[in-house]
Amino acid sequence: MHKHFYSNSFFVFIILIVCVIFSMFYINNLYSGSVDVAHVYALVYRLSTDFVLSATYDTSLGEMNFYPPGSHLVAVIFGRLLGSAYLGMQFTAFFSVVTTWIFLFLILSLLPKQIFRISSFFTLLLTLLIGVVFSYPVHGDEIISNYFYSQSVGFAICYFCFFLILYSEIYLKINTKLNFALIFASSYTLEYFHLLPALLLLSVALGLIALDYIECKNKTVVKTLLYGAVLFAMFFIFYLNPAFQSMRQIADNDGDMNLGGAKYPLSLVFSSCTIMVLSQIILKKYYQLKENARFIVFKYIALYGAAAAALCLLQLILFYFFSIGSNYAVKKYFLVVDTILIIQISILLAYKLKNSTVLAVILNKNYIKEVTGLNAFFIIAPPLLVLSSLFYGKEIYEHSSKIVRFENDIQHLQELNYYPNENMIVKGTNKNTINYMFSTAILKTSREVAIPEVLLSNNVNYSLFDRLVVMGENKQSECIISHYGSASILDTKCTARLENQCTQTFLFSENNLSLSNVLSYGFGSGERNGRWSIDNKALFQCNNNDYKLTTITIKLRPFITNDSPIQHIKILVNGVEKVDTSFREPKEESIIIPIQEFSNSKKINISFIMPDSKSPKMLGINKNDDRKLAFFFTEINVK
Repeated sequence: MHKHFYSNSFFVFIILIVCVIFSMFYINNLYSGSVDVAHVYALVYRLSTDFVLSATYDTSLGEMNFYPPGSHLVAVIFGRLLGSAYLGMQFTAFFSVVTTWIFLFLILSLLPKQIFRISSFFTLLLTLLIGVVFSYPVHGDEIISNYFYSQSVGFAICYFCFFLILYSEIYLKINTKLNFALIFASSYTLEYFHLLPALLLLSVALGLIALDYIECKNKTVVKTLLYGAVLFAMFFIFYLNPAFQSMRQIADNDGDMNLGGAKYPLSLVFSSCTIMVLSQIILKKYYQLKENARFIVFKYIALYGAAAAALCLLQLILFYFFSIGSNYAVKKYFLVVDTILIIQISILLAYKLKNSTVLAVILNKNYIKEVTGLNAFFIIAPPLLVLSSLFYGKEIYEHSSKIVRFENDIQHLQELNYYPNENMIVKGTNKNTINYMFSTAILKTSREVAIPEVLLSNNVNYSLFDRLVVMGENKQSECIISHYGSASILDTKCTARLENQCTQTFLFSENNLSLSNVLSYGFGSGERNGRWSIDNKALFQCNNNDYKLTTITIKLRPFITNDSPIQHIKILVNGVEKVDTSFREPKEESIIIPIQEFSNSKKINISFIMPDSKSPKMLGINKNDDRKLAFFFTEINVK
């Protein structure tokens, strides 16, 4: 096999092309609105100008000042090729998840052909069942809802090293001791990408040395001391790695993680304990079958599974009983634990069913053309099916095409107008994470300012800034200092004076910053022609500087479905009920309210009460949409 396939550069080229096409196909979809997107991008963007960060602490980067930059440098390289730091990050993220699965199936391909094909089939089937149907986290979910960018890149490299080491032991006859050195070197290097896959490879190296010692017939005192010294030296060198010391500084950082259908920590404990048992069974099988060199894969998968389960349980114990680490650190093990559990079950089933007549007919006949001696279908197709299924139907937080346009416009605007040592923020993209991302990455806004004023706030505190970068505003505004494309620099004093005045038309569409200070609560993000109410109550506020108010005109469209045939709405102006009506047709309506009686009020508060609001999730329309919809607002005109 190795003569015709593994040395065949054409097949390697085909795999590379498939991975590139897959990555480019999905690159326009950002599936996560996590703040990790912004933090990863900030470091990638900063490294794109210089491969080494300044020794001075950068307040816009926070913990990313000392985060191991290996995976981010990969994104910088791809970013240079694609002309955008953001595209480089996105491409690397998708490329890493597809190569992760490709290398997992390549590892399985080192098994005897019949076992490889059956195990590939069951790995695909179980991943679709567990990862897609039951929504348990598996590899690929690193960039869905979450954005574990460095972890994803780290595991892709981990499985690449794993495959090369297995191949070298099977076909190049490299002995265990040399492979141990190669695995340790790989784990040490991986620390510069992500600590979790590095720890797993280190644990596999430990397991190899332990098994080598156990298999040793003459256990002299000198030999025992030598093995002990090697293990100690390995730990010591791994611990002293500057990347390890950097990661220790953020070990206690906590955060949220979408676990799908998994229950924490019960599911994780059950999976880990199951893997410990299966690892022993697989290791026993290896010793029964080790005359066949290809069954060395059993040994490594058993060690890898045991390492993942043991480290997971250890991290859980350290956190719950000694307050070391965080829930976040424990939960990240879900991705590798569930995946390795699927693979272990699959190879045991494959071994048990290798002589099945039915499977032999299906998998051994040449229904699928073999490429240079190996059925490429079983390596390339399953990863694509797994990931396509994981991504299918997932909510897209934002499209890369829009983000890249914003990125390019802000860069050019900054080149035209340079304000050193001034905190400026980006507003107007209608996605707080994206605003925060550009503020910290391109404008180098301090996190102490950017987190409360951009990430956690839809409003603008104009008193904190002299200038403001706004996306998509009207370029004819008298407050514009400069603009390029979709980006403008506004004078905040001028903007503060005009922004919240009542006597104007407030368009509820996307890219309309003027809404950020008048929509207090109850409204969703801007869309093409307006925005939805997302709760039973909503509030619109504006400042009355004219004292000559006559009417308010509200244009809206009710959310009407078969299961939600009516929408009731009450509208109060400054606490006085002015409208109480219902709608049964999903068409745009105009509500005109006389407000002369409030002409002397300094502020106009328009309250909306919508008791019939329901979520698409509740109605069975979209399981991922739990917004409580009632009306789609297009504009409010006050005159």
